[in-house]
Amino acid sequence: MKTLANLFLYKTVFITGAAVLVIEVAAVRMLSPYYGSSLYVFSSVLTIILAALALGYYFGGRFADKQPHSGPLFAVIALSGIFTLFAEFLRANILPISSSAFSVMSGPLVFGFLLFFVPAFFLGIVSPYLVKLRSAEEVPEKIGSVAGTVFFWGTLGSISGSLLSGFLLIPVFGIRHSMTGTGLALLILGLAGMLFFEAIRSGISPYVMVARYRFFVLLVVLTGLVLTNLIYTHEVPSSEKVVYQSDGLYGHIIVYETERFGEPVMALRRDTNNESAVYLNSYDSVFEYVQFGERYNKVVPNTQSFLMIGGGAYSLPRTILARDPDVEVTVAEIEPDLFPLAQRFFDVPSSTKLVNHVVDGRVFLNEHEGTFDFIFLDAFGTDLSIPAHLATKEFYELVKAHLSDEGAVMLNFIGPLAGDAPTLTGSLVKTLQSVFPNMVMYAMHPEKPERRQNILFVLRNGDEPITLEGEFIQYLDGTVHPTSEMIIPHERYLNDDELVFTDDRAPIEYLMLDQY
Repeated sequence: MKTLANLFLYKTVFITGAAVLVIEVAAVRMLSPYYGSSLYVFSSVLTIILAALALGYYFGGRFADKQPHSGPLFAVIALSGIFTLFAEFLRANILPISSSAFSVMSGPLVFGFLLFFVPAFFLGIVSPYLVKLRSAEEVPEKIGSVAGTVFFWGTLGSISGSLLSGFLLIPVFGIRHSMTGTGLALLILGLAGMLFFEAIRSGISPYVMVARYRFFVLLVVLTGLVLTNLIYTHEVPSSEKVVYQSDGLYGHIIVYETERFGEPVMALRRDTNNESAVYLNSYDSVFEYVQFGERYNKVVPNTQSFLMIGGGAYSLPRTILARDPDVEVTVAEIEPDLFPLAQRFFDVPSSTKLVNHVVDGRVFLNEHEGTFDFIFLDAFGTDLSIPAHLATKEFYELVKAHLSDEGAVMLNFIGPLAGDAPTLTGSLVKTLQSVFPNMVMYAMHPEKPERRQNILFVLRNGDEPITLEGEFIQYLDGTVHPTSEMIIPHERYLNDDELVFTDDRAPIEYLMLDQY
């Protein structure tokens, strides 16, 4: 029985170690929709989890010295399950309506602490407590081996939890199911240990343990049931007609129906970013920046090959295939769920002229040897997500190497026009100009320089002038504006205060603070 009891303890530290990493990985995904996939989010989550574990180790050791019994240990594990369920409830119901009260720098720390500190703290208590329990049964000469074995199984559990959360739990089951399942698993483990561990180790009847902990067990079970019920029944009200939603590999995906000027529209949102929308009865584009993309033949006449980095709902490829079926369209989209959804909900046809690659845009260019007449880059999120590796001089040099002699690039960016240098917008301009001297900058609302808005950069490989003269864009409010009124003299940003982003130094998160 002693061997079986020890095995139970090692399984316990394995499971709790796995739970820590599931919570940590899920925490990043929980905060990213509201504060971006930035270094602030990653750093905040790591800091809070490590701080909680450190305090858990410290107080867990002291607690174990005062209460060297299995009951308090498993009670702590059950409580960690309760607070994991509570974190998921807060994530779904409090974070969406409260996140805007904090900046992209302070928000991850505030909500990271509120949601994840307590469950991680309780889980930190487990390892030193198990060392205490196991050491009581060993001679002093073997305490080092006991500690090493406990931390071995705990770390092995963490490795398993990291792999499971990234490759199975979150992509397949989503954040809600993953966090709820983790919370329930910890709750069940804690209650099972309280009621049956002493029966395994010392032969004490489980009925004795039930009588001893009946009030705690009843309270924990009822709390767990209430929280689980709230998680799966309480939904944040929405005026949208959602037709599909799930957790993809890189964010929460929602497809919903709406209308514009009486016309039915199907739209895509990832996290809080409204990324794409199409008219169901026509091939006209809803968003202004996509209408710019439709003018590719005005920039590069007789375009034969078109690359889009960041597919979204594939609204632009859909329009190109319908209006110019001779163009070879290639898409590099890192989220694997989006292309099947585009075909299912956004009327994107199966065509030999459309080739989809589930891959990061920069990885695709590194592996691809051919050139394109036109490249449309739409991988910057409309809210807080700007992949740093797609904003550097080295990346745009790679892009230029994949352009035909007179090929062009169109880049969609979200940001303000004004600000004290260095700014994110100005530094991106300076970075682009260092690779593409021939460029034109368009802004949707040049009369409102402080406003965050779509900014389109058109970059040409050769010396041929860039012009969209005579073209008009229909705004979301129904008004129509000529592109000539949207041109911004980009030379204003070419000063010593702005930065050139490189793979070595691209402080995008820091500069982004000025926008929020």
